[in-house]
Amino acid sequence: MIEIRPAHERGNTHLDWLNSHHSFSFGQYYDPKHMGVSNLRVINDDTMVPGGGFATHGHQNMEIVSYVLQGALAHKDSMGNGSIIRPNHVQRMSAGTGVQHSEYNASQTEAVHFLQIWLQPKGPDTARPFHPLDAPKLAYSLPEFGLTMPFKPTEFTQVNHGVNRMLVRRAVRMLAPGPGDKVADFFCGLGNFTLPIARRGAEVLGVEGSAGLVARALENARLNGLDGRTRYQVMNLFEMAPEILAALGRFDKWLVDPPRDGAVELVKSLPEDGSGPSRIVYVSCSPATLARDAAVLVHAKGYALKAAGVANMFPHTAHVESIALFEKNAPGRSEPGGGAAPPPAFRLTYRGTRPITAARRFRAWPQYGRNRSMVKKAPRRRKNGRCIRGPSFHREKMDARV
Repeated sequence: MIEIRPAHERGNTHLDWLNSHHSFSFGQYYDPKHMGVSNLRVINDDTMVPGGGFATHGHQNMEIVSYVLQGALAHKDSMGNGSIIRPNHVQRMSAGTGVQHSEYNASQTEAVHFLQIWLQPKGPDTARPFHPLDAPKLAYSLPEFGLTMPFKPTEFTQVNHGVNRMLVRRAVRMLAPGPGDKVADFFCGLGNFTLPIARRGAEVLGVEGSAGLVARALENARLNGLDGRTRYQVMNLFEMAPEILAALGRFDKWLVDPPRDGAVELVKSLPEDGSGPSRIVYVSCSPATLARDAAVLVHAKGYALKAAGVANMFPHTAHVESIALFEKNAPGRSEPGGGAAPPPAFRLTYRGTRPITAARRFRAWPQYGRNRSMVKKAPRRRKNGRCIRGPSFHREKMDARV
């Protein structure tokens, strides 16, 4: 089947010296629906400013094809080869056998526009450490839960392991799983949240679209002695429907951690008869899709937003990891194994006016500027001699108990 993907739907990395559009997952851009086709792993549409370039670096078992559309691209490698590639010229290089190379804009006045195409003929399982060759196996740990999580170079993990530990701790405390709880972990990956939840005594079903990640999750469960409390299922969650969701069974609580596209089909499939989970913790790398899915939960499915916060998973970038807690039960009502709802991660308040209530807190975030009309305007005040109006937000100290 041929799939046409419009150019504006591609991923993007925009730096001061490079503007790169990604047809497939690359670097910080991750989309499980676009991981490559057969041996084709990367198609990057790059525009590099005059004098900019990639410093000397290596690759892991890749065939790299560069095709220049405009300008001139200078290429050098560690074997002493060098050339300037001009429009309509193609260069092919086999990398991953010890060869390192660099690529620079050969012009100091004109940008260079080129395509980079990466092929991996022997598949992603051939990826290995470039240096040193005897490097230890890749793994990260979650000490609070006594977990070790091995992974392979091509498997998705959070890049900031320190912040990930904090995020997992906070998500589990918000979810409050306990013995006897049945929990669903949607978009479970290699078990980053599944295993900590199981460590608290709950029975957990992890659902993930990637068969490779599910295989890794099963191995991690066995390694950490939690295979008796966890089970996994491969499923395309972007094509969820009410009857498919019902076939999975009833769950007391959900944890949802989707990619940037969010989980709108999943939340739309929730039953409206009150038989859905009593508590949902939603972890998101896209505030926009979190806001969209939260609207479905609150306005169509009868949930209330109880707490929300952000984690600076990607310092010095415009991206944040968001977390939100939704409950079906009335505030303070106890649940099996869970107890009362935990306190909010933080509160957003006006300076000089009343606090924003829990029900309105989510839409008051500065990121969601379109919805600020829902929040009562602050009175006029003066700043630097000028009279200004509008909401002034500040974030209170994060509650350590959350």
